Amino acid sequence: MSSIGSEDRPFIFRVNDNGTGPVLLIQVCQERGWKEYEGTKSGDSAWSVPADEYWNLWWKSTGFSLSHYKQQKIWQFNNHIPSGSALCRKDNLWRYLKCMKNIFGTSLFGFSPDSYNLPLEYTKLAAECSHDTDVGEKSIWICKPVGQSQGKGISLISQIGELVYDTNIVVQRYVKNPMLIGGYKYDLRLYVLVPSFHPLTIYVYREGLTRFSTDKYSLNNLDNHYAHLTNSSINKLGPNYLETKEKIGLGCKWTFQQLRQHIRQAGVNDWLLWQKISVLVSLTLASQCTGIPSTTNCFELYGFDILVDSDLKPWLLEVNLSPALGNDCDVDNRVKRPLLHDMFDLLGLPMCNTGLSLFRMTCRSASGPRFGGDGRPTALAAAATEKWKSKRKTNSNNNNNNSTANNNNNNNNVNASKKDGTTVTSSTAQAQSSARQSTLYGLGKQRGANTARAAAAADLCNSPLSSPVWGNGRDWSRPADSEGDWVRVFPFAPSPRQLSRTGTRPPPPQQQPFGRRSASSSPSSPDTGSARATIKTIQEYLKCCKKVARSCEGLSVVPDEELDDKLRDLFPAATKTWLPPL
Repeated sequence: MSSIGSEDRPFIFRVNDNGTGPVLLIQVCQERGWKEYEGTKSGDSAWSVPADEYWNLWWKSTGFSLSHYKQQKIWQFNNHIPSGSALCRKDNLWRYLKCMKNIFGTSLFGFSPDSYNLPLEYTKLAAECSHDTDVGEKSIWICKPVGQSQGKGISLISQIGELVYDTNIVVQRYVKNPMLIGGYKYDLRLYVLVPSFHPLTIYVYREGLTRFSTDKYSLNNLDNHYAHLTNSSINKLGPNYLETKEKIGLGCKWTFQQLRQHIRQAGVNDWLLWQKISVLVSLTLASQCTGIPSTTNCFELYGFDILVDSDLKPWLLEVNLSPALGNDCDVDNRVKRPLLHDMFDLLGLPMCNTGLSLFRMTCRSASGPRFGGDGRPTALAAAATEKWKSKRKTNSNNNNNNSTANNNNNNNNVNASKKDGTTVTSSTAQAQSSARQSTLYGLGKQRGANTARAAAAADLCNSPLSSPVWGNGRDWSRPADSEGDWVRVFPFAPSPRQLSRTGTRPPPPQQQPFGRRSASSSPSSPDTGSARATIKTIQEYLKCCKKVARSCEGLSVVPDEELDDKLRDLFPAATKTWLPPL
């Protein structure tokens, strides 16, 4: 019988159903040395893998069917989690947040503008408009179709009589005092990664997009979308897109780093603003986690759109599923390319040893191009490759040594139990985890006819109670503090290194059976399970952040490190604070 190691098998990626998708995503996959799925040509008869199963990562703009998750193998990874798209529908999002606001109060969930789902809540909207008129307030509302994106179908109205719609829409109170730069309105596109909802694990990328309108902000003309909407898909068609705008420059995008530098130059302490944004993200995701089943080898990348007003208060505008990975300008490339590389590293997906896979290792170096003039890797890139290969070989040896040691310990425990006359319960979960890691990115051995059925059952990763440990060994009950520029914002827990020093492990997460929504999954009962405890912990973190900010009131701009240290004194579980770069 032949024996082929996992490193001899290619890591195969799929994009959508037809193989077409964001060019930048495909480039990143190729840079990592992955091979593109070729349909029926990709089958591997030597390993008894059907053609439609011979892939490792499947990236889709839309969701997968429930049957797909049930048949998913332990060497396969998806970019969507079942029911993870619920909050990306505008009507669902505001329904969840309105319920949470009623339970926990506006002091904690006051980051969402008043919203009404029409036609169901038309009478409530009419009553609110009548109340505004009675108190002499000029109300402005923004109307959004629930199932569209990229600014399509959006309109602004100042009277309910102007409302026209032929589909379900969300009518939201317009934030009339946005923070302006050079007279232009902007919002933030924040990238959020959730590799697990059970336990809830949230990472936020340090860099992101600051998206500007291309006409100066004014309430005199509510029909000017180039002044009121910040969607890049709209503003890149505006007449002033290619003009040099005051303080903004060309185009309509900055990085978060550029925004922070602008705010700091104005003498404003923005540390609390970013902590409020990280809390906003955690609370939004915690509001729906009870309705999502436990799964393995699935993750979700969200795009949070956030508006900052003139009082430095963040407002959640919407949450996007499969945020755009287009490469329209240099800012897109600077943010999204390393974002994808860092994300795949965080998820434990391999960096194969090819000339195309050197991007991440070389781009983090302070000097030197990643490729020479002849197109071959430079000496710096080659050195990075050798370092990566050595590290991978060391990790492999350590895993083998640990496996041998564990087997010896198990044998000793069995012998000792026989002497004592006690019974021993086999560690089935650990055995299954070891088996999964041994079949990393493909089947670990050839299958005979007698073992094919049993092996096929063992290869399924989404069992009735899925484990937080992925098929590649990633354990989301012990998540890393960070990877690259991805920083964990929840849970607040010691890092695995700190846990190993103390010899303690976190309690096992409460799991929900895959394929079933719990009876408490409706937004009317978000306090079931650990949801209430999760929100209370986030609330305590926010209180500590505000205490730190108050201690520095009246001072000039305070270094981030000093504020982070003060926060850790009040909230020791905050091992690493999320902040955009300066």
